[in-house]
Amino acid sequence: MRSRPKPIKPAILEEIDRENLPPIKTGVTLSAEAHYRLRAACAHYGKDQSEVVEVLILKHLGNCFTSVRKPGSDPSEAAA
Repeated sequence: MRSRPKPIKPAILEEIDRENLPPIKTGVTLSAEAHYRLRAACAHYGKDQSEVVEVLILKHLGNCFTSVRKPGSDPSEAAA
C-alpha cells in the first residue's frame, strides 16, 4: 500500500511572484492519477493548474542548477 503524499502547504502557494516572470508555455504529460491529484489540489487551493505545477517545480526542483545567459553570449567566457 502506498503512503499518501504530503499536502501542499498554502503558504508555499503564495510564494509565486508571477508579475516579475515572463510567461513560458510548455507541455506536460501526466498519468491519470497525477492529473486527478493536480485537479484536486487546484480545487482545494483555488489556483489554476499552471500555478500549482509552478509551485511544485520551484519547491521540489530548487536544488537543480540553472543559469541564465544573455542572448548571443559566449558560454566559454562564463567558465573563464
